[in-house]
Amino acid sequence: MKICYLADAQSVHTQRWACSIKDRGIDVIIISFRYAKINGIPVFVIKTPKIFKISPSSPMWSRYHYLFGLKQARKIINKYNPDILHAFWATSYGFLGARINHKNFLISVWGSDIVDLPRNFIITKIMKYILNKAKLIFCTSQFLLTKTKRYVDKRNSLCHIHFGVSHKDYIAKEYAKNNKVIIGSTKYFESKYGLKNLINAFYTLSKKYNNIELRLYGGGSEKDEMYKLIEKLDIADRCLIGDKVKYEDIARLLSSFDIYVMPSISDSETFGVSALEASATGIPVVGTRVGGIPEVVIHERTGILVEKNNIYSLIEALEKLIESKELRIKYGNTGREFVKENYRWRDSVELKVEKYSKVLKDTCE
Repeated sequence: MKICYLADAQSVHTQRWACSIKDRGIDVIIISFRYAKINGIPVFVIKTPKIFKISPSSPMWSRYHYLFGLKQARKIINKYNPDILHAFWATSYGFLGARINHKNFLISVWGSDIVDLPRNFIITKIMKYILNKAKLIFCTSQFLLTKTKRYVDKRNSLCHIHFGVSHKDYIAKEYAKNNKVIIGSTKYFESKYGLKNLINAFYTLSKKYNNIELRLYGGGSEKDEMYKLIEKLDIADRCLIGDKVKYEDIARLLSSFDIYVMPSISDSETFGVSALEASATGIPVVGTRVGGIPEVVIHERTGILVEKNNIYSLIEALEKLIESKELRIKYGNTGREFVKENYRWRDSVELKVEKYSKVLKDTCE
């Protein structure tokens, strides 16, 4: 079997899927607009034309360069002759892939490409064109699958395959003997992830508890704004803002937290792999009831769910966990078992391979 992925080679999710599929003995290549070196997997980069006075890194260009590269992609695909052409992300690589007209074209939708899509006649028509060209559409959560249905004529083309967790990579947290409580997050510094609410909630709690610290790691356009808010609230001595953490270092970082928080305020949080990674480490998760988060945070079993943009409920949830080490351990242990039983990465990969095999079998019949 030969698979060609149309996907961002720099994305850790692309790399995880491509490497895991390759490890199953399947021949894999990636066609991407951005280069990354991936051991054992050829990565072909599509070059887009230089347009006068438009920077290649500008937001506008990042939206429209997917209109180009069709001829280059076809040339690579014709030479490689893949059994399956699989695009990650509907409104970019999916749009490119749909125009190639491969007989076994598949798409993975990952979230904001569906949920954040502007609702107008033209965009809806384009999205329907893209998705209905695919034999299978993979969705990471039941929530995302439901949101994708409105664009799809053949509902049996929809398939739920989550981002699982390699459980063996996440060693159970060992709680320190001191009473310090580290509250942390690895979400991007963007408004939809609600980190301002977390900082404000921490500010209130810091006046009552002198044993808590806040640690936020990530990138994003609002990072400087978060620095300013922390300075304004005069809690800089108890807050740390760090850079985005490499995937291979996530498990170690999470084990330094006592509570993980996902205060997202947008339904574009369609899955919540960060919550699963935290649970796999054995720490409780506080998350909002948006998007797919309730699928991966089980209320009062693996963590606590709160309403979005409700700082008071966020404070109350955090307070429960700050005051009770036993509750933190209980939710953390339950979370590890929940991930182990329901979200194993190897199960996700095996299901994907099964779907690939069925597509090829159906094509031959």
